[in-house]
Amino acid sequence: MGAPAYAHKPQLEPSIDHRDSDTRRRRRRIGRAAGLARMLTWCAIPLFLVLAYVGLTASLTAQTYRLAAAQRVHVALLDRRSALESRQAQLESIENLEAAARKLHMSEPKKVAVIWTPAAAPSAPQRLALFVQILGVTRWLGVR
Repeated sequence: MGAPAYAHKPQLEPSIDHRDSDTRRRRRRIGRAAGLARMLTWCAIPLFLVLAYVGLTASLTAQTYRLAAAQRVHVALLDRRSALESRQAQLESIENLEAAARKLHMSEPKKVAVIWTPAAAPSAPQRLALFVQILGVTRWLGVR
């Protein structure tokens, strides 16, 4: 009977070059690193967007609280101002001024005297104004 057709195989040298396998390994490592970087990028972008949204929302909330506090202070100051204005109007009323004058034993004057002040002396002419300005600049610059 016959021997199988492939019973005798000649020994062939392996066709894989060791340098070629190192290159393939290096490429696979680089490919894995690139894939990992791509995956991290796709995860990092949404994470960054979510964190930015949370930060902006927190900032908006803080500004809202500050605005409410400032509005409360503003209303309190307006109330205080209106109270002070009404108190001032009450104190400046004619009745209160007359009562204060009676307490100090004041009365209406019988005679009114007007005192005139002498007119101010005319100022010296400004002929030297430019010289005075230049002198002031030289002093400022420390020129002697």
